[in-house]
Amino acid sequence: MKKAYSCGNPARIVLFPCVYDHDSPFLHGLYSLRELRVYKNISIATAAAAVAVRPDTWKRWENSESHPTIKQARRICDLFRISINSVQW
Repeated sequence: MKKAYSCGNPARIVLFPCVYDHDSPFLHGLYSLRELRVYKNISIATAAAAVAVRPDTWKRWENSESHPTIKQARRICDLFRISINSVQW
């Protein structure tokens, strides 16, 4: 099932398909934020807006310069429809 996320602009709704699909490469293992974002073909700005952070914060997470809080990590997992144990933080 698809879930809609508003990315800061109520007129713009972005749909992210579930990565639990059988054809998805994201069924087992650990995946970086960059891998997940690129697989979903979304920009840093779109991903950051969906998680309610600034794009430079998301970029620091991707570069492992800092890490999200538990609340932010849950939002990320909701965004990509994956388990928190599937992300390499």
